[in-house]
This record gives sequence, C-alpha cells and structure tokens, in this order.
Amino acid sequence: MPILAPTVPSSSNRHEQVIWTRLHLGHTRLTHRHLLFGEPPPYSYTEDTICVGLRKIGSDDQKIIAAPLRRMATVDLGPPLHSLIICSDLHPIEKDMLELFVEEKGCLDACSPVESTV
Repeated sequence: MPILAPTVPSSSNRHEQVIWTRLHLGHTRLTHRHLLFGEPPPYSYTEDTICVGLRKIGSDDQKIIAAPLRRMATVDLGPPLHSLIICSDLHPIEKDMLELFVEEKGCLDACSPVESTV
C-alpha cells in the first residue's frame, strides 16, 4: 500500500496531480482502485444478479419483489415511487428472507451475487 505525502509533488503533471488529490481525499481509492493500481476491473452485475424492487414502502399499497435482474427488467411494480436494490454478497439468512418476496419459488437459487471490491 503506497504511503501518501501530505502535499502533491510539484514536479508531477496534471494527471498525477489529480490522482494524488483524489488519493488524499480517499474516495477514488475505493471507487477506482483498479485504475489507480493497474488491476483488472471489478466484477459487475449480470442478468443473474439478485435484485429487489420496492414500491411505496410504508404505505398500505407497498410492493416488494425479489428476482434476478433479467426478470426484474420486466416486472411491473405499479405507480411510483420505486426503488431498486442490486444485491451484493448475501448472508444465507438474507437470501432466505428474500425468498418471501419472490414470484417464483427457487428463482434466486441460481442467481449470482455482485462481488464486493472493497
């Protein structure tokens, strides 16, 4: 892990100055680590990634649907307000709880989680 100096080296070019500034702030290290350290890009979501669609949570006509992304793309949640959660690694208990909100039993069994990169 590189050790960061408190200031940007004066001999650096604009690209290096941006990298130093963002590293100093810390956010780029988490979100763009693969670019900063020459690593392969992080695994992203696929059509088998588990998603949860939510509509009007807390109201009398709330709706919660858990499904793979390929299925969620065609689900009609009804009128807004909507939220979409794209799940990462799930604990077995979390996955069991999501099974309460699936339209087809067992549809989450073959789903792939998003690999966390942090």
